[in-house]
Amino acid sequence: MMYYQPDRIVRETLADVGEAVPFFQSTLPAEIVKMLDFSTLKVEPSTFIDENLKEYRADLLFQVEMIDKKLAQIYILFEHKSYKDPKIFTQMLSYLARIYKQQTEPSIVIPFLFYHGKKKWNFGFDFASRFKLTEKQKPLLQRYLPNYELAHFILTNESIDNMNFSVYSKTLFEIMKSIAYGDLSTELSEIIDLKSIFQSGEPLTFFVILKLSCQNCF
Repeated sequence: MMYYQPDRIVRETLADVGEAVPFFQSTLPAEIVKMLDFSTLKVEPSTFIDENLKEYRADLLFQVEMIDKKLAQIYILFEHKSYKDPKIFTQMLSYLARIYKQQTEPSIVIPFLFYHGKKKWNFGFDFASRFKLTEKQKPLLQRYLPNYELAHFILTNESIDNMNFSVYSKTLFEIMKSIAYGDLSTELSEIIDLKSIFQSGEPLTFFVILKLSCQNCF
């Protein structure tokens, strides 16, 4: 039997532009959202080949235009994690380097982390914070770091009801939250009517049924 993994359902859900637009409008910083023309959002290839023909695959890569057209486009590099991974910073840095290397004209890339692990995320969100520098060392040495910050959505920290997601995404994220931090079998009826789940789409239906019938699948 092939099990439907949460990383796959998140990737497939947000690969749908209709789901991705309200997601990023709700999770990116408000100042950034105001700058972007989300009617132009589209999914880009997210597989990169290095000089040794080794393949690297990010979860998702999006292209979106700026409203004022002064900067032709920016990219949103989306990565999903279901566990605490301190290597996320070097992983993203590697992806960022490959994307920038392929560009003929430089365009901004916003790295975005979606985290729904059971353990609290305590790694911070900028690359420089991973280095143990004293206050005296920071102004001298941080200038040499390829520093960047992760835009992020930490599932455990957010109230899904307050987000402007689609009904489908809200349901999915509430279910994922319940799987990670609660008891789906008792909380499902509070999340959504079971009949509505069966009408909402095969991936979500399969995900719920599998979890209820196989406690060790995830």
